[in-house]
Amino acid sequence: MAGTAAGVLATAGHENKAYDITNTQAYSYTDIAEYLSEISGKTIHYIATTPEAYAEALNKADVPARAADIIIGFALAQAQRELDRISNDLAALLKRQPVPLKEYLKYFYQHQQSA
Repeated sequence: MAGTAAGVLATAGHENKAYDITNTQAYSYTDIAEYLSEISGKTIHYIATTPEAYAEALNKADVPARAADIIIGFALAQAQRELDRISNDLAALLKRQPVPLKEYLKYFYQHQQSA
């Protein structure tokens, strides 16, 4: 994404344009847990929490109430898949397909293991 942003800022023809810098596929937390399970060889489950439990955890972490409300609202929108926007803008700007999430996670995991 940073490379795409730099390219847009450094080249002409993007004035007064807006881009959806998202992947060409939406992923759920369950998808991510499955990918991580496969990559790591460990069983990983995504367990959704209630907004009340999340609020309590944020409160215990001294997150200000207004910020906690925003974070919880964002989490609820994610859980309801309201933020599952997909677009071809990133691929068009990159002039290639973005790296699939599973491939990125595998790369990151392998490099963390060797570090």
